[in-house]
Amino acid sequence: TVQFPDRPVSLQAWRLDVGRVPLYLLDADVEANRHEDRSLTQRLYPGAPEGRLQQEIMLGKGGMRMLAALGLRPAALHLNEGHAGFAPLERTTQLVQREGLSPNEARAVVRATTAFTTHTPIPAGHDTFEEDLIRRYFGRTAAGAGFTWERFLSLGRAPDEGGLFNMTYFSMSFSSRINGVSEKHGEVSRGLLQRYWPGLLGEEVPVTAITNGIHLATWTDPAVGPLLGRTDGPVRGEDFELHGADVDRAALWKVRRAAKRRLFEAIDRRIDQAARDHEMRSSILERMRGGLDEDALVIGFARRLAPYKRADLLLGKPERLRKLLSSTDRPVRILFAGKSHPDDGRGREILEALVEISRSEEFAGNVYFLENYDMTL
Repeated sequence: TVQFPDRPVSLQAWRLDVGRVPLYLLDADVEANRHEDRSLTQRLYPGAPEGRLQQEIMLGKGGMRMLAALGLRPAALHLNEGHAGFAPLERTTQLVQREGLSPNEARAVVRATTAFTTHTPIPAGHDTFEEDLIRRYFGRTAAGAGFTWERFLSLGRAPDEGGLFNMTYFSMSFSSRINGVSEKHGEVSRGLLQRYWPGLLGEEVPVTAITNGIHLATWTDPAVGPLLGRTDGPVRGEDFELHGADVDRAALWKVRRAAKRRLFEAIDRRIDQAARDHEMRSSILERMRGGLDEDALVIGFARRLAPYKRADLLLGKPERLRKLLSSTDRPVRILFAGKSHPDDGRGREILEALVEISRSEEFAGNVYFLENYDMTL
Protein backbone atom coordinates (compact mmCIF):
# COMPACT_ATOMS: atom_id res chain seq x y z
CA THR A 1 0.00 0.00 0.00
CA VAL A 2 1.15 3.55 -0.75
CA GLN A 3 -0.43 6.64 0.77
CA PHE A 4 -1.83 9.45 -1.36
CA PRO A 5 -2.89 12.71 0.36
CA ASP A 6 -6.46 11.61 1.10
CA ARG A 7 -6.40 7.85 0.64
CA PRO A 8 -4.32 4.67 0.53
CA VAL A 9 -3.79 2.87 -2.80
CA SER A 10 -3.19 -0.87 -2.84
CA LEU A 11 -0.92 -2.58 -5.34
CA GLN A 12 -0.55 -6.20 -6.32
CA ALA A 13 2.54 -7.68 -7.92
CA TRP A 14 2.89 -9.99 -10.88
CA ARG A 15 6.06 -12.01 -11.41
CA LEU A 16 7.42 -12.91 -14.82
CA ASP A 17 10.64 -14.93 -15.08
CA VAL A 18 12.81 -13.66 -17.93
CA GLY A 19 15.41 -16.39 -18.17
CA ARG A 20 17.02 -16.37 -14.72
CA VAL A 21 15.81 -12.86 -13.90
CA PRO A 22 12.55 -12.31 -12.00
CA LEU A 23 10.63 -9.29 -13.29
CA TYR A 24 8.00 -7.85 -10.94
CA LEU A 25 5.17 -5.72 -12.28
CA LEU A 26 3.00 -3.53 -10.04
CA ASP A 27 -0.73 -3.27 -10.69
CA ALA A 28 -3.33 -0.96 -9.09
CA ASP A 29 -6.30 -2.81 -10.61
CA VAL A 30 -7.44 -4.44 -7.37
CA GLU A 31 -10.85 -4.46 -5.71
CA ALA A 32 -9.67 -2.60 -2.60
CA ASN A 33 -9.06 0.57 -4.64
CA ARG A 34 -11.48 3.25 -5.72
CA HIS A 35 -12.71 2.95 -9.28
CA GLU A 36 -10.57 5.84 -10.55
CA ASP A 37 -7.46 4.43 -8.87
CA ARG A 38 -7.75 1.02 -10.49
CA SER A 39 -6.62 2.47 -13.84
CA LEU A 40 -3.54 4.29 -12.47
CA THR A 41 -1.14 1.65 -13.81
CA GLN A 42 -3.03 1.02 -17.03
CA ARG A 43 -1.22 3.51 -19.24
CA LEU A 44 2.41 4.58 -19.18
CA TYR A 45 3.37 8.27 -18.98
CA PRO A 46 0.04 10.01 -18.25
CA GLY A 47 -0.01 13.54 -19.59
CA ALA A 48 -1.08 15.32 -16.38
CA PRO A 49 1.76 16.02 -13.91
CA GLU A 50 -0.18 14.60 -10.95
CA GLY A 51 -0.77 11.33 -12.81
CA ARG A 52 2.96 11.01 -13.53
CA LEU A 53 3.81 11.75 -9.90
CA GLN A 54 1.34 9.13 -8.71
CA GLN A 55 2.89 6.52 -10.98
CA GLU A 56 6.39 7.39 -9.79
CA ILE A 57 5.29 7.09 -6.16
CA MET A 58 3.81 3.66 -6.90
CA LEU A 59 6.97 2.57 -8.74
CA GLY A 60 9.52 3.94 -6.25
CA LYS A 61 7.88 3.68 -2.83
CA GLY A 62 5.57 0.83 -3.85
CA GLY A 63 8.43 -1.08 -5.46
CA MET A 64 10.54 -0.98 -2.28
CA ARG A 65 7.56 -2.01 -0.14
CA MET A 66 6.84 -4.88 -2.51
CA LEU A 67 10.42 -6.14 -2.15
CA ALA A 68 10.13 -5.92 1.63
CA ALA A 69 6.84 -7.86 1.53
CA LEU A 70 8.61 -10.56 -0.50
CA GLY A 71 11.41 -10.73 2.04
CA LEU A 72 13.94 -9.26 -0.42
CA ARG A 73 16.48 -6.75 0.86
CA PRO A 74 18.52 -5.48 -2.10
CA ALA A 75 22.16 -4.78 -1.45
CA ALA A 76 22.09 -2.09 -4.14
CA LEU A 77 19.66 -0.12 -6.30
CA HIS A 78 20.05 0.88 -9.95
CA LEU A 79 17.68 3.65 -11.03
CA ASN A 80 16.83 3.85 -14.71
CA GLU A 81 15.98 7.55 -15.21
CA GLY A 82 14.18 9.48 -12.49
CA HIS A 83 10.94 7.51 -12.72
CA ALA A 84 11.96 5.29 -9.77
CA GLY A 85 13.59 8.17 -7.87
CA PHE A 86 11.44 7.69 -4.77
CA ALA A 87 12.82 4.16 -4.24
CA PRO A 88 15.99 5.36 -2.45
CA LEU A 89 13.84 7.73 -0.37
CA GLU A 90 11.71 4.79 0.77
CA ARG A 91 14.84 2.79 1.47
CA THR A 92 16.19 5.67 3.55
CA THR A 93 12.92 5.88 5.48
CA GLN A 94 13.04 2.15 6.21
CA LEU A 95 16.58 2.46 7.59
CA VAL A 96 15.54 5.37 9.82
CA GLN A 97 12.37 3.79 11.15
CA ARG A 98 13.40 0.12 11.35
CA GLU A 99 17.15 0.23 11.90
CA GLY A 100 17.36 3.37 14.03
CA LEU A 101 19.85 5.17 11.79
CA SER A 102 19.90 8.95 11.69
CA PRO A 103 18.61 10.54 8.45
CA ASN A 104 22.16 11.47 7.42
CA GLU A 105 23.48 7.98 8.21
CA ALA A 106 20.64 6.32 6.31
CA ARG A 107 21.09 8.54 3.28
CA ALA A 108 24.85 7.86 3.31
CA VAL A 109 24.21 4.09 3.28
CA VAL A 110 21.66 4.38 0.47
CA ARG A 111 23.81 6.75 -1.54
CA ALA A 112 26.83 4.45 -1.32
CA THR A 113 24.80 1.58 -2.78
CA THR A 114 22.72 3.32 -5.46
CA ALA A 115 23.58 3.94 -9.11
CA PHE A 116 21.66 6.20 -11.51
CA THR A 117 21.50 6.06 -15.30
CA THR A 118 20.23 8.99 -17.32
CA HIS A 119 19.16 8.45 -20.93
CA THR A 120 17.77 11.79 -22.05
CA PRO A 121 20.03 14.52 -23.50
CA ILE A 122 17.59 17.47 -23.29
CA PRO A 123 15.72 19.09 -20.35
CA ALA A 124 12.26 18.15 -21.66
CA GLY A 125 12.94 14.49 -20.94
CA HIS A 126 13.51 15.04 -17.21
CA ASP A 127 10.37 15.08 -15.05
CA THR A 128 9.76 18.18 -12.93
CA PHE A 129 6.93 19.05 -10.55
CA GLU A 130 5.67 22.20 -8.85
CA GLU A 131 6.41 22.55 -5.12
CA ASP A 132 2.72 22.65 -4.16
CA LEU A 133 2.15 19.25 -5.79
CA ILE A 134 5.22 17.73 -4.12
CA ARG A 135 4.16 19.15 -0.74
CA ARG A 136 0.70 17.56 -1.04
CA TYR A 137 2.22 14.10 -1.52
CA PHE A 138 5.42 14.32 0.52
CA GLY A 139 4.82 16.70 3.41
CA ARG A 140 4.54 13.81 5.89
CA THR A 141 6.98 11.53 4.07
CA ALA A 142 9.82 14.03 4.39
CA ALA A 143 9.32 14.17 8.16
CA GLY A 144 9.11 10.37 8.34
CA ALA A 145 12.53 10.13 6.71
CA GLY A 146 13.88 12.72 9.16
CA PHE A 147 14.20 15.62 6.69
CA THR A 148 12.96 19.15 7.20
CA TRP A 149 10.79 20.33 4.34
CA GLU A 150 13.43 22.71 3.01
CA ARG A 151 16.07 19.99 3.19
CA PHE A 152 13.80 17.60 1.32
CA LEU A 153 13.12 20.16 -1.42
CA SER A 154 16.82 20.95 -1.75
CA LEU A 155 17.50 17.33 -2.76
CA GLY A 156 15.42 17.87 -5.91
CA ARG A 157 16.58 21.34 -6.86
CA ALA A 158 19.68 22.86 -8.37
CA PRO A 159 21.03 25.83 -6.39
CA ASP A 160 20.43 28.33 -9.22
CA GLU A 161 17.03 27.05 -10.41
CA GLY A 162 13.51 28.15 -9.62
CA GLY A 163 10.90 26.26 -7.68
CA LEU A 164 10.58 23.11 -9.78
CA PHE A 165 11.36 19.77 -8.16
CA ASN A 166 13.48 17.75 -10.60
CA MET A 167 13.34 13.94 -10.37
CA THR A 168 16.77 13.58 -12.00
CA TYR A 169 18.36 15.84 -9.36
CA PHE A 170 16.50 14.00 -6.60
CA SER A 171 17.75 10.65 -7.91
CA MET A 172 21.32 11.93 -8.20
CA SER A 173 21.24 13.19 -4.61
CA PHE A 174 20.82 9.57 -3.47
CA SER A 175 23.36 8.06 -5.92
CA SER A 176 27.12 7.63 -5.78
CA ARG A 177 27.45 6.55 -9.41
CA ILE A 178 25.85 8.44 -12.30
CA ASN A 179 26.25 7.57 -15.96
CA GLY A 180 25.03 8.42 -19.42
CA VAL A 181 24.60 5.80 -22.13
CA SER A 182 27.37 6.70 -24.60
CA GLU A 183 30.58 8.72 -24.52
CA LYS A 184 28.91 11.63 -26.31
CA HIS A 185 25.83 11.40 -24.11
CA GLY A 186 28.03 11.48 -21.00
CA GLU A 187 29.62 14.67 -22.33
CA VAL A 188 26.23 16.25 -23.11
CA SER A 189 24.84 15.20 -19.72
CA ARG A 190 27.73 16.81 -17.86
CA GLY A 191 26.78 20.09 -19.51
CA LEU A 192 23.05 19.56 -18.94
CA LEU A 193 23.41 18.64 -15.27
CA GLN A 194 26.27 20.95 -14.30
CA ARG A 195 23.93 23.40 -12.57
CA TYR A 196 23.43 20.77 -9.84
CA TRP A 197 27.16 21.16 -9.05
CA PRO A 198 27.72 24.92 -9.60
CA GLY A 199 31.15 24.79 -7.98
CA LEU A 200 32.55 22.31 -10.50
CA LEU A 201 33.98 22.77 -13.98
CA GLY A 202 32.15 20.95 -16.76
CA GLU A 203 34.73 18.18 -17.00
CA GLU A 204 34.59 17.68 -13.21
CA VAL A 205 30.85 16.92 -13.10
CA PRO A 206 30.63 13.29 -11.83
CA VAL A 207 28.70 11.82 -14.76
CA THR A 208 30.49 8.97 -16.51
CA ALA A 209 29.39 6.92 -19.53
CA ILE A 210 28.59 3.26 -20.05
CA THR A 211 27.70 2.71 -23.68
CA ASN A 212 24.33 1.06 -24.16
CA GLY A 213 24.46 -2.54 -25.27
CA ILE A 214 21.80 -4.78 -26.76
CA HIS A 215 20.56 -8.24 -25.90
CA LEU A 216 22.23 -10.16 -28.70
CA ALA A 217 19.95 -13.20 -28.54
CA THR A 218 16.94 -10.95 -29.20
CA TRP A 219 18.36 -8.77 -31.95
CA THR A 220 20.66 -11.08 -33.90
CA ASP A 221 19.20 -13.13 -36.74
CA PRO A 222 19.29 -16.82 -35.70
CA ALA A 223 20.97 -17.64 -39.03
CA VAL A 224 24.05 -15.70 -37.89
CA GLY A 225 24.66 -18.15 -35.04
CA PRO A 226 26.15 -21.00 -37.10
CA LEU A 227 28.47 -18.53 -38.85
CA LEU A 228 29.92 -17.76 -35.41
CA GLY A 229 30.18 -21.38 -34.38
CA ARG A 230 27.01 -21.30 -32.26
CA THR A 231 24.89 -24.36 -32.98
CA ASP A 232 23.23 -24.96 -29.60
CA GLY A 233 21.01 -21.94 -29.06
CA PRO A 234 21.00 -18.14 -29.37
CA VAL A 235 24.20 -16.22 -30.02
CA ARG A 236 26.14 -14.79 -27.10
CA GLY A 237 28.59 -11.96 -26.73
CA GLU A 238 31.57 -14.27 -26.58
CA ASP A 239 30.64 -15.72 -30.00
CA PHE A 240 31.34 -12.36 -31.59
CA GLU A 241 34.52 -11.88 -29.58
CA LEU A 242 35.89 -15.31 -30.47
CA HIS A 243 34.76 -15.68 -34.09
CA GLY A 244 33.57 -12.29 -35.34
CA ALA A 245 36.82 -11.39 -37.08
CA ASP A 246 36.94 -14.72 -38.93
CA VAL A 247 33.31 -14.96 -40.06
CA ASP A 248 32.69 -15.95 -43.69
CA ARG A 249 31.75 -12.54 -45.09
CA ALA A 250 30.03 -13.86 -48.19
CA ALA A 251 27.88 -16.12 -46.01
CA LEU A 252 27.16 -13.24 -43.64
CA TRP A 253 26.11 -11.02 -46.55
CA LYS A 254 23.79 -13.77 -47.77
CA VAL A 255 22.14 -13.97 -44.34
CA ARG A 256 21.80 -10.20 -44.25
CA ARG A 257 20.17 -10.09 -47.68
CA ALA A 258 17.71 -12.78 -46.63
CA ALA A 259 16.83 -10.82 -43.49
CA LYS A 260 16.35 -7.66 -45.53
CA ARG A 261 14.06 -9.56 -47.90
CA ARG A 262 11.90 -10.66 -44.97
CA LEU A 263 11.76 -7.06 -43.75
CA PHE A 264 10.58 -5.86 -47.15
CA GLU A 265 7.98 -8.61 -47.31
CA ALA A 266 6.67 -7.44 -43.93
CA ILE A 267 6.64 -3.84 -45.16
CA ASP A 268 4.76 -4.87 -48.28
CA ARG A 269 2.06 -6.54 -46.17
CA ARG A 270 1.71 -3.41 -44.02
CA ILE A 271 1.54 -1.19 -47.10
CA ASP A 272 -1.25 -3.38 -48.43
CA GLN A 273 -3.13 -3.13 -45.13
CA ALA A 274 -2.64 0.65 -44.95
CA ALA A 275 -3.93 1.02 -48.52
CA ARG A 276 -7.13 -0.80 -47.57
CA ASP A 277 -7.56 1.13 -44.31
CA HIS A 278 -6.99 4.60 -45.76
CA GLU A 279 -8.15 4.32 -49.40
CA MET A 280 -4.68 5.25 -50.64
CA ARG A 281 -4.28 6.54 -54.18
CA SER A 282 -3.05 3.88 -56.57
CA SER A 283 -0.14 6.08 -57.74
CA ILE A 284 1.15 6.39 -54.14
CA LEU A 285 0.71 2.67 -53.54
CA GLU A 286 2.73 1.87 -56.67
CA ARG A 287 5.51 4.24 -55.63
CA MET A 288 5.68 2.63 -52.19
CA ARG A 289 5.90 -0.86 -53.59
CA GLY A 290 8.36 0.21 -56.26
CA GLY A 291 10.67 1.68 -53.63
CA LEU A 292 11.32 -1.67 -51.94
CA ASP A 293 14.77 -1.96 -53.46
CA GLU A 294 16.98 -4.52 -51.72
CA ASP A 295 20.09 -2.66 -52.91
CA ALA A 296 19.07 0.51 -51.05
CA LEU A 297 20.57 1.63 -47.76
CA VAL A 298 17.77 1.28 -45.20
CA ILE A 299 17.69 3.61 -42.19
CA GLY A 300 15.21 2.73 -39.46
CA PHE A 301 13.81 5.07 -36.79
CA ALA A 302 11.47 3.06 -34.55
CA ARG A 303 10.69 4.47 -31.13
CA ARG A 304 8.21 6.48 -29.09
CA LEU A 305 7.33 9.69 -30.91
CA ALA A 306 7.92 11.94 -27.92
CA PRO A 307 8.98 15.41 -29.17
CA TYR A 308 12.41 15.30 -27.48
CA LYS A 309 13.33 12.18 -29.48
CA ARG A 310 13.16 14.41 -32.61
CA ALA A 311 11.76 11.95 -35.13
CA ASP A 312 11.07 14.88 -37.46
CA LEU A 313 14.65 16.18 -37.40
CA LEU A 314 15.25 14.94 -40.96
CA LEU A 315 12.31 17.00 -42.19
CA GLY A 316 13.90 20.24 -41.03
CA LYS A 317 15.99 20.62 -44.22
CA PRO A 318 13.74 19.39 -47.06
CA GLU A 319 16.15 20.39 -49.82
CA ARG A 320 18.97 18.37 -48.31
CA LEU A 321 16.62 15.44 -47.70
CA ARG A 322 15.41 15.65 -51.29
CA LYS A 323 19.00 15.53 -52.57
CA LEU A 324 19.85 12.50 -50.41
CA LEU A 325 16.77 10.56 -51.43
CA SER A 326 16.93 11.34 -55.14
CA SER A 327 20.29 9.64 -55.70
CA THR A 328 20.01 6.71 -58.12
CA ASP A 329 23.53 5.33 -57.65
CA ARG A 330 23.29 5.38 -53.84
CA PRO A 331 19.60 4.82 -53.05
CA VAL A 332 18.33 5.41 -49.52
CA ARG A 333 15.09 4.34 -47.84
CA ILE A 334 13.98 5.72 -44.47
CA LEU A 335 11.58 3.69 -42.33
CA PHE A 336 9.68 5.40 -39.52
CA ALA A 337 7.63 3.53 -36.94
CA GLY A 338 6.34 4.57 -33.56
CA LYS A 339 3.41 5.82 -31.56
CA SER A 340 2.65 9.08 -29.79
CA HIS A 341 1.05 9.37 -26.39
CA PRO A 342 -2.70 10.16 -26.62
CA ASP A 343 -2.21 13.28 -24.49
CA ASP A 344 0.88 14.50 -26.36
CA GLY A 345 -0.34 17.05 -28.90
CA ARG A 346 3.12 17.81 -30.28
CA GLY A 347 3.87 14.09 -30.58
CA ARG A 348 0.70 13.61 -32.63
CA GLU A 349 1.74 16.48 -34.90
CA ILE A 350 5.08 14.77 -35.51
CA LEU A 351 3.33 11.49 -36.29
CA GLU A 352 0.99 13.22 -38.73
CA ALA A 353 3.92 14.96 -40.45
CA LEU A 354 5.73 11.64 -40.94
CA VAL A 355 2.62 9.97 -42.30
CA GLU A 356 2.00 12.90 -44.66
CA ILE A 357 5.50 12.93 -46.13
CA SER A 358 5.47 9.14 -46.55
CA ARG A 359 2.32 9.45 -48.69
CA SER A 360 3.36 12.49 -50.70
CA GLU A 361 4.02 12.30 -54.43
CA GLU A 362 7.57 13.48 -53.87
CA PHE A 363 8.71 11.14 -51.07
CA ALA A 364 6.48 8.06 -51.31
CA GLY A 365 8.73 5.07 -52.00
CA ASN A 366 11.69 6.74 -50.27
CA VAL A 367 10.13 7.46 -46.87
CA TYR A 368 7.84 4.94 -45.21
CA PHE A 369 5.71 5.22 -42.11
CA LEU A 370 4.83 1.75 -40.81
CA GLU A 371 1.70 1.58 -38.70
CA ASN A 372 1.05 -0.45 -35.55
CA TYR A 373 4.66 -0.46 -34.36
CA ASP A 374 5.40 -3.44 -32.13
CA MET A 375 8.30 -5.69 -31.14
CA THR A 376 7.74 -8.00 -34.09
CA LEU A 377 8.23 -5.17 -36.56
